[in-house]
Amino acid sequence: MPTRAAAPAAGVVSDIEQQAARLHVNVRQEMEYREPSRNLFRFSAGASAFGASARPSARVRAAAPATLLPEPVAIRLSGVASEKVGELEQRTAILSTPGGVVLAHEGDDVAGHFKVGEIGEDTVDLIRLEDGIVLRLEAR
Repeated sequence: MPTRAAAPAAGVVSDIEQQAARLHVNVRQEMEYREPSRNLFRFSAGASAFGASARPSARVRAAAPATLLPEPVAIRLSGVASEKVGELEQRTAILSTPGGVVLAHEGDDVAGHFKVGEIGEDTVDLIRLEDGIVLRLEAR
């Protein structure tokens, strides 16, 4: 039995040697280093792949800023607290902002961009300082 096991192993070795010799012939000689023709980390105003007809005209470029959507507001109404001050009920809006939690009363500035308007039972109106647009937040 030991002679039978040795015969297939020799056949496998010779096959491996043949494959190695065949692959060695196809190995290319190493080429000298060349600078790449383009830098993947730098953008340039090169030729467009779409050609000149695909570029927007000057009139279209001028109209683009008017179609931009406003930035989403990163302020959320977490709740409303109320307390009796004499005969009046005073409400405080509890707002979550990127800078932290803000307790705001009517007329207070919030995040430097809004002024607190009316505070309801579960709503608050924020008035944007730059254009006066009223944004109503609801507690969730």
